[in-house]
Amino acid sequence: MDLLRRHLYLILCGAGGAVGIALMVTGLRAMPAVNTEMQASAQFHQTLGSLQSKPVNQRVLETTQTRIDQIVADRDELVKKAKEFYPYEFLLEKIKVTVDPEGEKAPKEKVFPEGTSEMRDKFRRVYAQEIQHLWEALRAGRPALDTDVTIMKEKIEEEEFRRKRAQETVSASDAGPESTPAGVLTRAGIRKDPLARAHLAAAQRIYCYGVHFNDAKPPELDSSLTFYAAMRETGKATPPELKECWEAQLAYWLQKDVVDAITAVNGEAAAAARDRDEDRWVGIMPIKEVISIRTSRGYVMPGNDQFVGSAPGDYRPALPPAAQKTAFTQSASTDAYEVMQFSVKLVMDERYILRFVERVCENRFHVPLRIAFKAVEPNRRWHGKIYGSAPVVNVVMDFETMLLGEVFRPWMPQAVCEDYSIPCGGEVPTGKATPAKAPPKPPKKPAKGKTEED
Repeated sequence: MDLLRRHLYLILCGAGGAVGIALMVTGLRAMPAVNTEMQASAQFHQTLGSLQSKPVNQRVLETTQTRIDQIVADRDELVKKAKEFYPYEFLLEKIKVTVDPEGEKAPKEKVFPEGTSEMRDKFRRVYAQEIQHLWEALRAGRPALDTDVTIMKEKIEEEEFRRKRAQETVSASDAGPESTPAGVLTRAGIRKDPLARAHLAAAQRIYCYGVHFNDAKPPELDSSLTFYAAMRETGKATPPELKECWEAQLAYWLQKDVVDAITAVNGEAAAAARDRDEDRWVGIMPIKEVISIRTSRGYVMPGNDQFVGSAPGDYRPALPPAAQKTAFTQSASTDAYEVMQFSVKLVMDERYILRFVERVCENRFHVPLRIAFKAVEPNRRWHGKIYGSAPVVNVVMDFETMLLGEVFRPWMPQAVCEDYSIPCGGEVPTGKATPAKAPPKPPKKPAKGKTEED
């Protein structure tokens, strides 16, 4: 079912928690129109300047100049405020993206926009370390392995042997039927079931389920996080290309936003359980499993392509549509900013979906595009993944984000600029009249929702 049909208003109003961000997003989308207006005004200004300096012409010139100045001032104020919502730091240099790459605060040696092979090789190593940190922040793990079940079986047999030798009776809490009339395993049943006990022991050590990127074996087992293939250590001396480093950096920022939201929501539940002196494990967490976090490979460009988003219910990665027409916002990259999409697939308590969306979009230029979920059948026998007693859903959430050109383009490698016909160095249209440009060449667009890991 599609949650947006019922809760679109609540999601858009609640996400981010601030009307100001929504207005700034609207302002960013309007920037191409503002730039067009500025260019038209400048051309009109030049036309009038060629006329004789009569009083009537002077008044028109002054009025036009005032309008141009106001447009420029409004635009500059919007850009200034927007920069406050890009707290991203580069992986290697540990400086914010809003720093001038040619300014005094910029590092002498940096990866972007023209990093050396040595810097790119360092970036690859740091990237692997930081993705590992994201994984550790999730406190994720997998269900019990066959060896765990075997060890638990031996433990149960040893417990039973000692109990009989000591002629001890089973406690009242461990006695009784092994399952309820509904087929749910009871404490007495769990005590005797090595499979249930092994999986319960594994669940009590983690906050959510997930697959480490080193354990992934597609298509049978996919990684929860995206680890760019070009960033893997292969033993070869050839470092990754600048374009590959840039794509990995952008994807890392978006993944970190999602991981931060997950850890925040689950962290609140863990803190509440600690106050109640209860165990903190996956069974009480709002977000039970991180199936996948995937970003679009490259930017969303204007076009008529329209792809259906990934369906919920299974455990395959959900890929973003990466198409303008699919999004109800109809957003695509422009002269002023770039657009990316990302998808998140989770198993979670349905009651926390809007809270999670709010956390993802809070103080960011992220917009929820689609939310679809399907109920997960209860695990009555406690075999495999244990999600707890609350009903849970398998949910897919698609988002888009806007990357302001004046913030990101000064760092953008030349190869990326050429692929998307983007002016490098942070250049954006201004009020100065410019000659007409030839239509940009079509970008090298990847396949539907494709990511580097795929």
